[in-house]
Amino acid sequence: MDGAIIFWSKGAEKLYGLTKEEAIGHDINSLLKTEFPQPLEKILKTLKVDGKWSGEIVHTCKNGDKLVVQSFWLAKFGADGKIFEMLESNVDITQRIELQAKLEESAIRVEEYANQMEELANTRAAQLRDAERLAAIGATAGMVGHDIRNPLQAITGDIFLAKTDFNCTS
Repeated sequence: MDGAIIFWSKGAEKLYGLTKEEAIGHDINSLLKTEFPQPLEKILKTLKVDGKWSGEIVHTCKNGDKLVVQSFWLAKFGADGKIFEMLESNVDITQRIELQAKLEESAIRVEEYANQMEELANTRAAQLRDAERLAAIGATAGMVGHDIRNPLQAITGDIFLAKTDFNCTS
């Protein structure tokens, strides 16, 4: 198994922008500048043991765009037990990865917003407690003022009567 492409589908042509003629006979990893999530040797070892491998890899299209693909590899073994052919099927998940990143960013922003709202609610609750405390102090001051004013009015009334009596007698 040398990695040379022996079949190139219409879907691959559309996905990578390479015609069948441009792809057949070339090493797939060189042609698409494959970026693996782990060393290729480790992937090939898994393929030899399990007969299959799946993972996310990055390929470069003809126009230079990078694609993240979910790659599925299936080995075909010869009579000697060695891999002589491999089927590779790739599904473009670039948009899903981008949307997932945006979703994660949005989740972070929502969490930050929720934290800000919680802080604001705590601040408003503290302000409300302070306002309630001031209202209670104001009500108490009003009652004290009322209680002090009542005796003073009685004294003022008595003085007025005494003055009136004094003016009448003189």
